Amino acid sequence: MPALSFHHGWLDQLLLSEKQQTTRPQNTRFHVGDTAHIYIEQRRRIIDKPLRRLTYAGIDMVYARHYPFIPDFHKAIYHAHFLGIVVLTEVFDIHPTEMSLPEFKAWVLADGFTDTLAAGDWFVEQYDEDWQERWWTVVRWDGWQEQYFQPGEVIV
Repeated sequence: MPALSFHHGWLDQLLLSEKQQTTRPQNTRFHVGDTAHIYIEQRRRIIDKPLRRLTYAGIDMVYARHYPFIPDFHKAIYHAHFLGIVVLTEVFDIHPTEMSLPEFKAWVLADGFTDTLAAGDWFVEQYDEDWQERWWTVVRWDGWQEQYFQPGEVIV
């Protein structure tokens, strides 16, 4: 069961199902039909993550995984860490320089970016200036199999 870890900046887009695609350095870890766990910054401490309201399934998940309790847990509020489970529907490789402009723009939007400049800036920041010269694996899913958090910032 592969894990997909995302920067906290993608949190609400993921929870709203506006982002149902991710692009990773080329690999063979992902396959159509795989059940994947979606995380926000998987290797970062849970208590350092943004707060969101839990779904009923999320409350059960926190108990089942023995996550540390926090004072606002009784309000169904918790740190958005393990967001839920998805089933991968598409997995394919791309090379940005081999894509037509319409293909490139469609990929950028599906990946959650507002435009090609935003995508380019993000990939340069994460992977370096030569990101367009590399092969990438695109992973897609269609909604949540289980969703543990609701979108929207929580102020305590």
